[in-house]
Amino acid sequence: MPIEVWCVVLRLLDSKSLLSAVRSSSFFSTMARGDPILKKKVRIAIKEEKEEIVAQLARPGVMTTVERSSTKQSGLYAKNVQKKITIRKEPKIFKAREIKAKKGTSDSKIRTKITKSSRFNPYRL
Repeated sequence: MPIEVWCVVLRLLDSKSLLSAVRSSSFFSTMARGDPILKKKVRIAIKEEKEEIVAQLARPGVMTTVERSSTKQSGLYAKNVQKKITIRKEPKIFKAREIKAKKGTSDSKIRTKITKSSRFNPYRL
């Protein structure tokens, strides 16, 4: 396909897919450097990726580190089992929150009832 068609196809990709395509192929990388729109999209995607990494490292509650120390094994085939794993926690989308329900009539006082509900709260931490 011509380069112009490849540029149009790459422009339709989301930021993560565009970054992975540019990083995987030198052909796509040279196209992204030559096209001003793709160049801008790649810069924005790299900036978003860096901000996401900094946010993960800045907030200790987002990541969990699991460590396993090495055990002393004697014998011919001793194993090195020292391991350190870092797990990224996903934000809770369904979060219990309080909902106030008001009930009353015109001649009596309004009564409020507070209940916990797990409604869909997108990206609220």
